Amino acid sequence: MNIIEKLIEIGIASNPFQAAHIANGLQLAECKTDEERIARAKLYRDCRNAGEPSKVAYLKAIAGDKVEALIPEVLHSEKEPTVKELIMESEWDFDPDTEPLRDDEFNER
Repeated sequence: MNIIEKLIEIGIASNPFQAAHIANGLQLAECKTDEERIARAKLYRDCRNAGEPSKVAYLKAIAGDKVEALIPEVLHSEKEPTVKELIMESEWDFDPDTEPLRDDEFNER
């Protein structure tokens, strides 16, 4: 099997140059079977899709580490306040809808 063509076929890489780069980075020549090469490449792609930089993804895929999402699905349980809401809750005597804030006023407060 031509591993470069296979990486493109299964969606790991989008072109031969990228596929060759991935194959070299993953040290696919060291794998004994095509199944091992494909498994390592899929693990690499999962790492990249989870947000890992390519160098880290290479190392994790070679080591066989499982993928953990770097970006949690929910960052906060509550909605973050808007800037306007923060201003309205502050002690400032200021209405952002009607009054522009001048630099000198901002620095005084």
